[in-house]
Amino acid sequence: MPFNGSGTFSIVNTFVPNTTILSAAVNQNFTDIATGLSDCLTRDGQAGMTAALKAISGSVSAPGITFNSDTTSGLFLSSSGIVGLVSHSLGMLLNTELFLATSATVQAGGSGYAVGDTITVTGGTAVSQAVYTVATLSGTAVATVTVAYSGFYSVKPSNPVSQASTSGIGTGCTLNVTYNDPASSDYRAFFSDQSGDFLWNELGASTFVSGLMNKANALAFAQGIGSSAIAQVLGSTFLLAPQGVLSPISSTTNPVPSTDTTAATTIYWTPLGNGNGCPIYNGTSFVQVTTAQVNCALTAGAQVLNGIYDVYMFLNSGTPALGLSPSWSAGTSGSVTAGSCARGTGGGGTALTVLNGLLVNTVAMTVNNGASTFSVAINQGTYLGSVYINAVAGQYNCHVSYGQSRVWGLWNMYNRRPILLKAGDATATWIPNNATTLHAANADSNNKITAFNGYSLEDATFTNAMTASGATSTGNTIIVACAIGFNSTSVASGKQGSWQTSVSGLTGSISSTVGLTPATFLTVPSLGINVVTALENTNGSTTNITMAGTETSFILTSNYRG
Repeated sequence: MPFNGSGTFSIVNTFVPNTTILSAAVNQNFTDIATGLSDCLTRDGQAGMTAALKAISGSVSAPGITFNSDTTSGLFLSSSGIVGLVSHSLGMLLNTELFLATSATVQAGGSGYAVGDTITVTGGTAVSQAVYTVATLSGTAVATVTVAYSGFYSVKPSNPVSQASTSGIGTGCTLNVTYNDPASSDYRAFFSDQSGDFLWNELGASTFVSGLMNKANALAFAQGIGSSAIAQVLGSTFLLAPQGVLSPISSTTNPVPSTDTTAATTIYWTPLGNGNGCPIYNGTSFVQVTTAQVNCALTAGAQVLNGIYDVYMFLNSGTPALGLSPSWSAGTSGSVTAGSCARGTGGGGTALTVLNGLLVNTVAMTVNNGASTFSVAINQGTYLGSVYINAVAGQYNCHVSYGQSRVWGLWNMYNRRPILLKAGDATATWIPNNATTLHAANADSNNKITAFNGYSLEDATFTNAMTASGATSTGNTIIVACAIGFNSTSVASGKQGSWQTSVSGLTGSISSTVGLTPATFLTVPSLGINVVTALENTNGSTTNITMAGTETSFILTSNYRG
């Protein structure tokens, strides 16, 4: 054997002067040398190791495994089970001594606790501190606890450990904690500095990063960053759509009115359950602002009858505020005429621009909130929706009930909901006198719905269902039609509904009451207001027809979102 178990090479045969040297002895020595050299690792990599490579432990300043070109970088063994990486004498440790709390007994119970309270402790060097749940009480003092979260420690806290925080109001509890034995039961590894502290603590124990890394979960991590910082980052990279809704009522829990809101003079922007943010452009990038409910007042001088105005959120000295734009009729080619509405362009107009997927004001404008006016620079107003002034100047209506001239005068760009309007005539019956052309039901153009869209996004469906009665006798013909007039009181759009019958050979007459097949009309997205009127026609009847009103017999409906 050329090498002993310690790696020492020994010569088998030695020789002294003036004695005979036997060839067998010399050959044995050379054979041992050849065998020993064959077991050596070659510099040029001709052969690899056949057993583990064992290096000296080394140190931070003299690594056990290093490099010809840099002897200050390499690997070293800090202590049993802890390997170090070093570069230019600066090292970090792959540390396996990670301690987790396994159980705890109460050293002092404190007072003011309730069963189920959680207690977060302090002490030691931790990735995250252990959390305990109050299991039983002695009065209001803690009697026993269970481990809710074991924590992660590179240095165990000294017993007893003290409370850092609690989910309840209790104070004064201290615990004696038992931890796992990482040498035998837990081999989770983590990187630390040369003293065993976590690497991020090299930035300073009280630094922002150190505080974040000690958070126990993603929620705590995000809370440590802070909602304002997160909102700022999201506002410049991931834009969240406005998270509120325009409403005619001030309720913060249910902003959708269940009864008519008439002659409304205020618009409310109410945050919904999904958040209270709104992105606003500041001239450089969008910032995600948050706000509670805000409102905007209308005035007769600024919002005229039959005018259409846009609602914007903007920053007033850093505070989110609402404002109403000029009328759509301002600027070039603006119009508020039903069926041909358009936002005016150019200076003074209300044109919209898409910026990062959000609609903003194309030109600088002056908005108003009540008697107050504000200047909003280009792109710095976020469009939220529009309002149609349909009551008197400075007022709008949002109808829910059945009646004439139904309208929902407020439209949302975001978080739209179905708008279901129902119109009709409260007159019990009327006789159209065999009119030869389509005309407004009961000759009343107020049997209408005004559909309102602030942006060309939503299809709309309209239905007119009517009831007629007449007496049929030999030679008489009943022909009744109902229809939908889209921005017309004499021309039908879509499918007409009808009732037609005639008899012969009948002695006497038969009276019938029939619900006409409904008239329907589906529109593609359209901008602004469109007036939908219930039409009727008895052209061709040779007997008088009676039409029935009230909601049970005559109803014009709309279905769209806004």
